[in-house]
Amino acid sequence: MAGTAYIVKTSDGVSQINYSDGSVQTGTEDELRATLASNLPDYEIKVVNRDYSSEENISKHQAKYDEIGDYADKQMQKYSIFSPSSALQVQDEYSQYVGQREGRVVDGIEIPKWVDNDYLSSYVSSVKRGNPRKPNNREMTELIAGIPVEQLYGTMDVSQWSRYTRQSSQLLYGVVGSNEDTRNWESIMASDNPVIAAQIATSQMYGGTTVSYQSGGYRTDANGNTVIGANGEPEKLPPALYIVGGNGTVLTSLSPNANKMATMLQNFGVRNTSWIETVSQAMPSDVLSQYKSVFNTVSSSYNPWTGFDSMWDMEFTSGVAPFINPFEIVSGLGQSEATGDTTGDTAENNNLGVTEQTIKTADSETTQETTQPVYETNQASESLPSDQTQTDSPVTS
Repeated sequence: MAGTAYIVKTSDGVSQINYSDGSVQTGTEDELRATLASNLPDYEIKVVNRDYSSEENISKHQAKYDEIGDYADKQMQKYSIFSPSSALQVQDEYSQYVGQREGRVVDGIEIPKWVDNDYLSSYVSSVKRGNPRKPNNREMTELIAGIPVEQLYGTMDVSQWSRYTRQSSQLLYGVVGSNEDTRNWESIMASDNPVIAAQIATSQMYGGTTVSYQSGGYRTDANGNTVIGANGEPEKLPPALYIVGGNGTVLTSLSPNANKMATMLQNFGVRNTSWIETVSQAMPSDVLSQYKSVFNTVSSSYNPWTGFDSMWDMEFTSGVAPFINPFEIVSGLGQSEATGDTTGDTAENNNLGVTEQTIKTADSETTQETTQPVYETNQASESLPSDQTQTDSPVTS
């Protein structure tokens, strides 16, 4: 096994995955196992019980990333990572690590500039299969930053370079999770701004995205069965603020932090803030008081699509992803053999939420291992689950 991925079972019977980008995915145990098995087939899956609620788990997990997340968000403007015209410049000592160039042809296949030389074979193979692959984490990180990852690691501290790797992971995987990725990466990467195109494509693949204050699904017991109340009806999770798709899929929860909210809204392609009035009316006064100032900030500053309005008229998907219903009743599930106790090994109890991730550098003899704590509550996340250690690229093609 390459490592171990954990599903957290909270005291109120909710199953969750704490991801290494600070996000938390909620679902039935079977759904979470399917997500992990699909994304990390070489990892052992374990279930750990916790003596606190699902809301407390989200709060505890987010808290680990608040400080670095807030600081890192402020680097966006400083480093202008969404503006190709102001990208960082490759320093001479790192030019040897630049693996992208134009004019390459392999087996009669024209290679896009973004493909790294170290991953040519996987791209060629995918084209021959009739399904050209999307960028991997290294390729997308270098596209966003404009410099090799070796230069990021060698010239910045973690609070700076993690901004690039985090954004790459979110664009490629975090907004997808267990959903079907119907985005057309050939069209995205051929556009004038692949980052903006990927965010618009994410909205398109969910049939449009907006924000809603609602329940995220049914509560489940320790085995993943839907909890039925005394009235014979399934018990819903308490309402929270979620990004939802036009196809009905609940995608991710939003915390009361203006920087993080704006970033997640953009990554999921939420076009504007017209939803604020509706959710404000739906929220109880005590909940609204936590979000009111955040809503004011976001409503006055959120406008990431300036200069890119015409791209909303382009099609960047093969269709809308299938609806994933969080309100399906699950029953008849037995105790999982992988279920553990609350006193397991040090990794799962002391380091939950922190992952040693590595983007493999061009020089295989000098692979640099680095800790990448990242942020935001991403329920649809496909970033690395917490408590894993990797010695290779955290996302492989």
